[in-house]
Amino acid sequence: MFTYEPGNRISVPLEAEGEDIDRAALATANEDALSFARDVFESQRDQLNQLHAEWYNQIIFAHGNQDHAIDTVTGTPVRLPQKAYRTYDFTLPILQRVISKLGSVPTKREAHATTTDTTDIEAARTATDILSWAHEHFHFDELNAERLDWKVKTGNAIVYLPWMPNEGPEDPETGRPAGMPQMIVDPGFHWMWDPRATHYRRADYAARMTLQPEEWVERNFPDTYHLVPKNYYNEAYSSDFFQLALMGMNGSRSSYGLTQMNLPKGKGLVRIFEFFVKPCPRYPQGQLIVCAGTSGGPGVVLHSDINVYGTIPAIHFGMIRVTGRFWFDSITQYLMDPQTEVNHRVRQISRTAARTSNPQLAIPNNGPASEAVTDKIGGVVRYPPDSNPPQYIQPPQLPDPVYQSLEFSMRAMNEIATPFGMDSMERASKATSGIQLSLLDERETEMVAPMVRDDQLGINAMWEMLLNNFRLFGGARTINVLGNNNKYKARLVSGAMLSPNMRIILTEKNELPKSRTATWAEIIELAKAQLIDLNDPMVKQRALVAIHRGDLSVEFRDGAADFKKAQRNIVKAIYSQEVPEPAPFDDLSIHIMAYTAYLKTDDFEELQVTDPVAAARVAAMVDAFNEARMFLLQQAADQAAVQAQNAMPPAGQEDGKKMTPQQGGAAAPQGPKATQGMEPLNPMADNGGAPLRGR
Repeated sequence: MFTYEPGNRISVPLEAEGEDIDRAALATANEDALSFARDVFESQRDQLNQLHAEWYNQIIFAHGNQDHAIDTVTGTPVRLPQKAYRTYDFTLPILQRVISKLGSVPTKREAHATTTDTTDIEAARTATDILSWAHEHFHFDELNAERLDWKVKTGNAIVYLPWMPNEGPEDPETGRPAGMPQMIVDPGFHWMWDPRATHYRRADYAARMTLQPEEWVERNFPDTYHLVPKNYYNEAYSSDFFQLALMGMNGSRSSYGLTQMNLPKGKGLVRIFEFFVKPCPRYPQGQLIVCAGTSGGPGVVLHSDINVYGTIPAIHFGMIRVTGRFWFDSITQYLMDPQTEVNHRVRQISRTAARTSNPQLAIPNNGPASEAVTDKIGGVVRYPPDSNPPQYIQPPQLPDPVYQSLEFSMRAMNEIATPFGMDSMERASKATSGIQLSLLDERETEMVAPMVRDDQLGINAMWEMLLNNFRLFGGARTINVLGNNNKYKARLVSGAMLSPNMRIILTEKNELPKSRTATWAEIIELAKAQLIDLNDPMVKQRALVAIHRGDLSVEFRDGAADFKKAQRNIVKAIYSQEVPEPAPFDDLSIHIMAYTAYLKTDDFEELQVTDPVAAARVAAMVDAFNEARMFLLQQAADQAAVQAQNAMPPAGQEDGKKMTPQQGGAAAPQGPKATQGMEPLNPMADNGGAPLRGR
């Protein structure tokens, strides 16, 4: 019998209670697994070779080598016949703008319970903490940049999410490793998918192909690594020509060549095939097969057992969907033809300009010798009286269709790349009002909505799969999560704490972010139309958050010291025995705003349960600042009332007439406004303004 721990590639034969292993059954199972692996590889090898060649051509084209291609037979880079050298590369800037747009979409997620059950609510809170920890632990911003690079340039990228049970911290309950999730960004080159499927969710199986050193095989398969023949470790010298050709690229203008790795013979890399099969008639519980082999296919089975994931632990991200096809197209391949035409026409114009500035010289047969002709300023050329003087031969001018073809090709690139082409940038620079900026941003948002939506759905599925791995395999562990007061807190989590009823939601406003300029222009237009009041502190704060400057008060002098002191007071009230009190120089409005925000967080709710005494100190501190604030407001109101009384005419008369309350007489007493004593920020003023200042 075999035991298999989730995600662990180690296959360990055991003799449970003295029972011997059925070697014949094991051999039969391995033969069946190897047969399946070879059938899958052989059925897709030719198609994948062609597809990989197309992807590598797109990569080298995007990086400026636009007169080469990868030969699908020999794997060597060849110069394309009758192709012009690259002169102006518009492709890479367009791709960088696409990556920038997709990279600006937030990737963090929160889990929300689908029921009002306390267990589900707590499970969703645990899931949110795990997602926050994973986002930082995996440095997902860096991984996301790598994912988008593969996705935009080749049209496809895959995030692989295995689980490693023998890694991670020790589970305090079992004493064994709690396991550790993995998150790996793969290019499409590393995967084979069920050719009958048009979407990764509908694939019945998939295979991952990587190159690994001998040490990796021995560490992960200690009982079967000796079955791998030594000549399998020569993969660095084999015909894996696509990857080697790409490795030979050094800079955007370099030449290409097959690069040999500096490894001793027999100490190269071995090709590892990992097959994930969903439950099917052949494998009722699914199957996870790991083989070693060469570029010719799988050769030795290292592991074969049930697929504990129950699915394929990978998410496929695509760029441009092709109807009825699994693999996506990239923008690069649509830009290649017009870019090549631009190169060709610009090359023609450049060559004509060079010939025009350096024309040929015609010398009659009876004229001077060619070496006697000088181009020096003031030089003298002597020629016989009976011959014509030397004359320059001007080349013919290029016909108009050449320039028309160049213009059409540039327009085609702009249309294909809309809204990422050069014209889009020019239109944005010509916008002169907030309405124009908002309209341009809205038009751009509508155009990129499908690709952004697909990307967001894929990111949701990725985080859901990571949480599902935690739910299935995760032991207890302590993770550090950044709390609402910008302090890290330790949290004990485990897979048992997650609930199957939770779901990941996508906040609508985070789906398609506007540019900060367009957002601010829209806010100003709303303020001009008096639909919002930017003098309202809450509206002002929401406006700053909308343009990603929610922490503006901390970045400027006014209020920065008070905000930081308020954060220190919260920590002091929690971890010390004292209750901080207001100081004469404190800006009480900023302190109260910081304290009120903290009281609404789950950190304070947890503190009320874990340390009621500390929570009481925090509440007492907030009450002290509120009382001081109300005292100052009441004092200001009393002073204003005295000043108003002193300014009133005697006997309640003004110009001989009795005053009514509406005309300035005594009115019903009113409480002071929260903004009394504040200097408002006028967003319409030409000189800007500073945040609200307490007086």
